[in-house]
Amino acid sequence: MSALLQATGEPAQQVSLRLLELPAGWIVLLVVLPACALLGWFAYRDRKLPRGARFALSALRALALLFVCVILWRPVRERAREDVHPAVLAVLVDDSSSMLRSEDASSDPALQRARERATGIASASATRLELARAAVERVLLPHARANDYEVELYAFDAALRSVDSLAGLNGQGGATHVDDALARASERLRGRHVTDLVIVSDGRSSPDVVGATAGAHAARSAGTRVHTLLVGDPREQSNAVLELAEIPDGALAGDELALALRVRQGGAAAAALSSVTLEELEADSDPRAALPGRVLDTRECTVSANGERLVLIAPPLDAETQVTERRFRATLRPLDGETQLDDNTVVFGVPVSTHKIRVLYIEGYPRWEYRYLALHLLERTDARLEFQTWLASAEPDFRQESSDDLPGLAELPRTREELLKSYDVVLLGDVRLDQLDPDPSRAAEFCSALVGFVEAGGGLCFEAGESANPRAYLGTPLEALLPVLVDPVENAGGIGGSEEFHFQLEHPESPHEILRLVADLDANQRLLESDLRGFYWYFPVLDRRPGAIVLARHPSADNERGPLPLVVAAHHPRGRVLYLGIDSTWRWRFEFGDRYHERFWRNALRWLALERTRGAEGRVRLQAPRSTSDLGQRVALEARVLDQDWQPSSEPRQPVQLADPEGREFQIELALDPASKGTYRGDFDPDRPGSWRAWIDKDGATVARAEVIVRLPQLESRDTTPDPAALAALSRATGGRALVLEQVEELRDELPGGEEWREPISAELEDVWDGPWTLIALLSLLCVEWLLRKRWELP
Repeated sequence: MSALLQATGEPAQQVSLRLLELPAGWIVLLVVLPACALLGWFAYRDRKLPRGARFALSALRALALLFVCVILWRPVRERAREDVHPAVLAVLVDDSSSMLRSEDASSDPALQRARERATGIASASATRLELARAAVERVLLPHARANDYEVELYAFDAALRSVDSLAGLNGQGGATHVDDALARASERLRGRHVTDLVIVSDGRSSPDVVGATAGAHAARSAGTRVHTLLVGDPREQSNAVLELAEIPDGALAGDELALALRVRQGGAAAAALSSVTLEELEADSDPRAALPGRVLDTRECTVSANGERLVLIAPPLDAETQVTERRFRATLRPLDGETQLDDNTVVFGVPVSTHKIRVLYIEGYPRWEYRYLALHLLERTDARLEFQTWLASAEPDFRQESSDDLPGLAELPRTREELLKSYDVVLLGDVRLDQLDPDPSRAAEFCSALVGFVEAGGGLCFEAGESANPRAYLGTPLEALLPVLVDPVENAGGIGGSEEFHFQLEHPESPHEILRLVADLDANQRLLESDLRGFYWYFPVLDRRPGAIVLARHPSADNERGPLPLVVAAHHPRGRVLYLGIDSTWRWRFEFGDRYHERFWRNALRWLALERTRGAEGRVRLQAPRSTSDLGQRVALEARVLDQDWQPSSEPRQPVQLADPEGREFQIELALDPASKGTYRGDFDPDRPGSWRAWIDKDGATVARAEVIVRLPQLESRDTTPDPAALAALSRATGGRALVLEQVEELRDELPGGEEWREPISAELEDVWDGPWTLIALLSLLCVEWLLRKRWELP
């Protein structure tokens, strides 16, 4: 019946029987059933009857009693109605001019046979488009429709369009934007149950797009697996490519910046040695100009197909230097014979905030970590940091510690608004909730306020301890903020011993900025893994939560999931959360004084506070989903705006200032997205290459910035070699598979069917005991027993 209703578009209905008042299973098995059997036996224990007669009569009596119990348990018929949303498969086929290239496979009989099996085309010189169209229509579409997928077909080049069939594709597109097509398809299919998306392309984007970009993020956020089918045969090339890997989207004055870049071989040529130089540019300099900047760092690298990640360091500026943005240029030294040099240089900026970090440190008792952090490190704050503490075990007349320019707290803030108004970061030490307030409702109120604080962009650090943190927060609103999974039973007070241990960095070659204590990566690893004093106690957790990142682990303690995490960071959702599974970073002061202990905590506080320091105290954010664009392509901008009460803004328009590469300024307006509160979207059409800047002003001050590099387009015919790296990156980022066209039949395993989504609508209960058949059934049992009693001459 459900299948019929689904086929007609009506809600599905399921009918089931339930016992509403059924007690726990162990009561039924250990109490009710034995009691019925015992009462049935007890009724005939003294009767002189044959064994079979006694058993039959006892069984009938027990069944009658059990039947009465079933009636008392209220049997009902439940009719549940639900909407059935079929799974959607989206297929995106490249329709750009590079797909008209013929692929001659006559010299490779094995390849020719594989193509013929996949496409049914015997010609050895079919075009990529012909092969792609045949593989999709011959294998993919019939399998999808046979397994009840709704198929959505799209063709794309520089734009995305919906098509009814692939017959009209002609390969006339002048450019290919794979990631943009994926993002637009995800946008069009928003709200539908899209389980899988297949991209059929040679992967050659213009400009080249490698890695998990906006489209991959949109698909991953929607829970869509992106599978890619590479069409074409890659040819050997020599082209070194420099890309941004991980660049801070904001920093504080005085920060040392770790800038992650990626170097790769754009073709299939052999690996070669090169180097990357990082320069700092003048604030108003033209990034296209060849004027030299101030050299900050240089790293040797190997340019290979696998790629290499490099981290270059930009040291802090002098205290006297006041800037709102630091601009950099990274240059990859060309390889021997390389002629395509436009992808050897990247220019980018990092906004700098002069915002003062405001810290609230909550601790249960004056343990050593508190003494050295609150009483020593935080008291020596500079102009960029202020703090207040709340020691829960202190006497009522105790003056709580604070910065010189702030009063001691008289009571703990209780509301989200109070926390957002006064603080950027909360350090939560080893404190039980009943220490914060003996009234459970007020303690729960504080927990909820802290959750709202983080969700609005605040930072929260969980500092583990032997008394409470983090186990005491299980079952409270704070559990959702923990970036780790905690065992609710084992090791309640953590694990201590007499053997010292050190951190094991998760990525020593590119450590997280919190654990970057010195610029030299080898020295940084030695420092944290051996030179600094180690620890004797830690709190074991099961694993990180999905989406969290592990910064450091225990060197020897592990479980079935691997070495135990000790330092874990996460975003939630606009705020930041840090978990420290150790309680004695103060030991790092031995031999080194405050140098590394202070640097670690300043790094942690700056990272935690970063969302709150992005202009207007974190209430305004502006970003371009794509940091680079081709000339002639519209550039999208997105702003997220909160009002004075930290609620999503409802203003219909948001003005944005723009400046072209020559410095000419003009204004555009972003429109409020009705589907996303507080989110404004819009775009503009750049008319010249170079660095285009966008910013938002509030109350006469710039509160948010974004930058887009507009480049001259690379003609589609300039480079027609397939780009498997770009397609593989999309699949890898979304949990899909990256295959070549000849492997199209393997996609059948990824599309098993039966992935429809059922959404409950309503449920109706109908009592089935309240009718004549219940009485008839019970009387029937009793009558059978009565007749058998008469048969064996019992009263």
